[in-house]
Amino acid sequence: MELGPLSASPRRAAARIAFALAIASAASLAGAQPRPDGPLDAVTVASPEVLARNKRNVVEFYDLAFNKNKPREAVERYVGETYKEHSPDVPDGKDGLIWHFENLAREHAGKRLAIKRAIAEGNHVVVHRWTKLPALLGETEYMAIDIFRLDDNGRIVEHWDVQQRIPRSSTNRNSIF
Repeated sequence: MELGPLSASPRRAAARIAFALAIASAASLAGAQPRPDGPLDAVTVASPEVLARNKRNVVEFYDLAFNKNKPREAVERYVGETYKEHSPDVPDGKDGLIWHFENLAREHAGKRLAIKRAIAEGNHVVVHRWTKLPALLGETEYMAIDIFRLDDNGRIVEHWDVQQRIPRSSTNRNSIF
């Protein structure tokens, strides 16, 4: 059966409306989560002293908050006025950060964290870390990469991370560290 121009027109209109709704929906979702193919952050230049201070502050923050179980003191000492968290398991803000470290201490007594390397560029510090979390059925070890953004005073204001369990075996002889 061949459709004439009049019967095709309502179908085209419906298709155009569906397409427009799909574009509008995609645009509203795009506002919720930035696209990964967006522009790179601007690179800032920092003196060697600032880079060293920023690395020291991030390493000391982790030691105080995680290893010494003093997250409130760590946040007061090393976190800026505002704090933005990108890890989906940690609430945004300084209170969310304190809650996260207190919760880890409650659930994993004897936990440990070691920074294997720290790299600073501009107002960012990247750390490669090892974490051990004891649990009822044994301990789990993780490798993670954290990215911190610091303000001009060397205080942490933003954090991203990726982590994975350390596998028992590998297809190569190289350490994950």
